[in-house]
Amino acid sequence: DESAEMLGMGRKNCRASPASRSQKSSPQRPRRRDGERPEKGEGERDGKAEQAAFVHGDMMRVRLPGGYGGLVAWDSVFHVPRRRHAALFKRMAGWLVAGAPALITLGDSDWEGTGTMFGREFFYSGFAPEVSLDLLKRAGLEVVSSEIDDPSSHGHLVVICIRDVVG
Repeated sequence: DESAEMLGMGRKNCRASPASRSQKSSPQRPRRRDGERPEKGEGERDGKAEQAAFVHGDMMRVRLPGGYGGLVAWDSVFHVPRRRHAALFKRMAGWLVAGAPALITLGDSDWEGTGTMFGREFFYSGFAPEVSLDLLKRAGLEVVSSEIDDPSSHGHLVVICIRDVVG
């Protein structure tokens, strides 16, 4: 399965995607994992949580209008076949306004295969870090910081990048 989750994007000075507009109802506080609504202010920081929209979909197919002020792709890109990473990074750059940050985790090695976690088989795919960083740069995402978060256990390559002003 080539689909992967994408967790949404900062909404400051951004348009809501058609999907998020259609899913909004009356303003209500979100539910916690236990199903209860949090107390006023619980889990919120200066009301910013209410400005966020989360989109679940296949990153290679979802249609987003662009104009987003930030992007987080954590534990998702390395489930997309690496032959599609360059195209995915271009899509991501296109979703962001110039100067917007992105936090992306990638595989930390040149490898493609499957592994088992929680009793389920998962597909993993990635390039060596220098290849991934070059693909991000070519897509218009300037790498600000990158590091492997846990090299002892095939950790993530954690990347913070900024959408090029001229990309």
